Amino acid sequence: MTVTTVKPRYRVEIVIDNDPPDPRERDNLGAMTCWHKRYNLGDKHDFDDPTDFMRELADESAATSALVEFILSGEANGLRFEEHSDKRFD
Repeated sequence: MTVTTVKPRYRVEIVIDNDPPDPRERDNLGAMTCWHKRYNLGDKHDFDDPTDFMRELADESAATSALVEFILSGEANGLRFEEHSDKRFD
């Protein structure tokens, strides 16, 4: 189906693209990181769950001292420090 409009000095033709490119495969401003039990949503990633994603994001995005100060301030909604006996975190 084609729609054509003619105005003085302009002709606009709108054509249905039966094979459009995937907009997520082009240059994007960011990445969509999603989890769903039955659907593949967002961009491909290797994170097992949102907690792994948040850990890596925090490691890459914030200086450790600034992150620690923010959590200790009590303004990090839902985040807090806990004692941990797991040797992986020593």
